[in-house]
Amino acid sequence: MKKFLALLCAMAMILAIAACGSKTGEPVTPEEPKMTGTETAPAELTEYPFKNMTVIVPFKAGAALDNGCRLFCQYWEKHSGIHFVVENYPGANGQVGVSQFLASPDDGSYLLWSPQPFLSSNIAVQGAEFKLEDLTLLNYHEIDPACLAVTADSQYKTFEDLEAAVKANPGQIKLGVSAGGGAAIMCALMIEQQGWDVKQIVYDGGTELRTALLGGHIDAEVSLTEGCIQNGDNVLLICASERNAILPDTPTVSEKLGADFPTSLGTYRYVAVHTSLYEAHPEYYDFLLKTMEATYNDPDYQQALVENQTASFISFVGPETATRMQYEFDGLVQEYKDVIAGV
Repeated sequence: MKKFLALLCAMAMILAIAACGSKTGEPVTPEEPKMTGTETAPAELTEYPFKNMTVIVPFKAGAALDNGCRLFCQYWEKHSGIHFVVENYPGANGQVGVSQFLASPDDGSYLLWSPQPFLSSNIAVQGAEFKLEDLTLLNYHEIDPACLAVTADSQYKTFEDLEAAVKANPGQIKLGVSAGGGAAIMCALMIEQQGWDVKQIVYDGGTELRTALLGGHIDAEVSLTEGCIQNGDNVLLICASERNAILPDTPTVSEKLGADFPTSLGTYRYVAVHTSLYEAHPEYYDFLLKTMEATYNDPDYQQALVENQTASFISFVGPETATRMQYEFDGLVQEYKDVIAGV
């Protein structure tokens, strides 16, 4: 629980920074500061050296990760003068895409838009050869809590309805989840704690999971809140300690599963460059960071977030907080890697 308390403190720091506005800065790990590659401050760029930048997304097009990336890049282009080309490399819970990014040129023409804790799961559970230190973060773009949901027309209107059905029909209710992330941990812990006897079906990603739910192949899903809201699903339970402003009638895991149930499970979408690029050309990094922050503050972009109901999940927290969070979540995956491996 100490790790969860530390993680909740870090999340509280994010909210405080988002509320009062954050400053650009150099990312640090919990162990020691990450310094720039030169002794003196780099010259400030007024124009990026590449007119086009490839953004690698390690999951399929159409998922929340991909949609959020594409929307942001539309507005980022205005502030940076860069044309962003999004390329999807799905597979192995993000491992294929991250590997593709790290194998790409580290000259500043490539960017990674990817989720944690899938990154740490790739390393701790799947044996990926890359390391957290291979990436230098610009921001944690989005914090998307895990949740339990059903379709809007489902016969299960509340958490109690679903639980009653599970207990009345042991081994019959089909519960879907995608592998490797915070939702997988929530699913495994919830099943164990509540003593549910369900048919758990694991999918490679959120798109496949969503298709299965809409097609009636599963009765409920443990997924991510943003996508469920956008798809009009009925969210029965949200992984949080306090109710979400967009879903004020949806109970939290603290209310239904107890005060000791983890409240920080979900997906945390980050934006990163090669660490080697950051070390060799800190001025490139600073340009991207400065224009990224300007994009988050763009009123037109903020309005777009309101319209697609994601404003409460997305903010500019900056590299220092993002990097600390990255390592906090890595610790969470280390703690629950056996649970993730079993999903």
